[in-house]
Order: sequence, then structure tokens, then C-alpha cells
Amino acid sequence: MKSRAIRELASAYAKLFELRLCDSHGNHIADDNHQHHHSTSMPKAFDITISYEPCSDVNSDLQRARNARQRTATYIAHRFWHLMHDSPFSAEKLAEKRIPTDHMDALRKLKALVPFILPPVDQYMAHNTVLGSRRIYHPDLSSTNVMLDAHTGALIGIIDWECITTAPAEILAAYPEWIRYDGESHALTFWSQKMVFVDFVCYHADSRDIFDTAS
Repeated sequence: MKSRAIRELASAYAKLFELRLCDSHGNHIADDNHQHHHSTSMPKAFDITISYEPCSDVNSDLQRARNARQRTATYIAHRFWHLMHDSPFSAEKLAEKRIPTDHMDALRKLKALVPFILPPVDQYMAHNTVLGSRRIYHPDLSSTNVMLDAHTGALIGIIDWECITTAPAEILAAYPEWIRYDGESHALTFWSQKMVFVDFVCYHADSRDIFDTAS
């Protein structure tokens, strides 16, 4: 039954992914800070800036690919700002409450790796690539918002669409946490922070040693 639910949810989300949008849409897109639910604006110095050799033609395919890759890096930087400093449960806020956590150090290391994790520029220039495009994103596919038939596991519906927005296609490889529910841990965990690798650090900090190369 669970496998059917996963297949049908994946199929429904794949149909959403096919909708290619040129700009941000949704209820939380007035600006970057609003889209990412920031209570304090992300400083420009916090952005993930990718450096390149100068390009003489600003309208070339190469420059457009570089710009798309940079927009994705900036989007990811906003997520790091939220997780490290801006969220009520950010690493900084937890430290202020004297709650032990190693998240901040792990997140700093992971943020430094972003330029190396993103696909190379030439892949953004490939024919019919999805890289750099905007896709519809549902920020909370928790078990309370996905409706299933109790007997068959068939997908009946998805609710809570009021906060949908868009995100770069190349970082929408996340999945609902309840998919890996083992019957012992809490099933109602949050959607995996829009990026699998950020989720990995936040909820599996014991594996942070793999990021030592960024230190």
C-alpha cells in the first residue's frame, strides 16, 4: 500500500514539474526575502557568489547559463540564511537558547560546497535542459496534507496549496519525510527543507564528517 502511495504521489508531482515557468509565482514571491519567509533580510555578503572569467557578450548563451546557475546558488543561499540565522528553529536561535547543536558548523561547511555541487555551466547550455528553469513547488507535503485511501493507498488529493511558490528545477529533488517512516520515529516531520543535502545535515548531523573537506 505504501509503495502505491509513493508511486502516485511521484506521478502527481511529476505532472507539476512539467509546468515550466519563466518567473516566480505564488503567494510568497513579492521578493526573495518574502518568498523564503525571512523575518530579517539576507545580507548580500551572505550570498553564494560564483566567480567566472569575464564574458564579452552579455547576451550569449554562456552568460545566460552563468546567470541561471548564479540564480540557483542565490536561492540556495536564502535557504541557508533561513536555516542558520532566520528561522525560529535556526542554528543561531537554538544556540541562543543554549540547546546543544553542531548544525551551524555543518551548515557552514555545506554552504561552501554549493558551487561544487551545482551542475557545471555547460549542462545549463544543453538542449532542452530543465536546469535554470522555475517549477511549481509545494512546501509542505507532510502526512497531514497528502490524502490517501485507507484501504488501497491510492492518492485521493493534496491540500494546503495557499503557500505554493516556485523554485529552481535543479534543487527540487527533495521528498516528504513520511516516506521513510519506520514506525518508530515521528511520522509528522517537515518537508525536507527543499534540498535533500540540507535536510541530510539538519536531521543527520552525526554524518557531518563527510563535509570536512570544506573546512
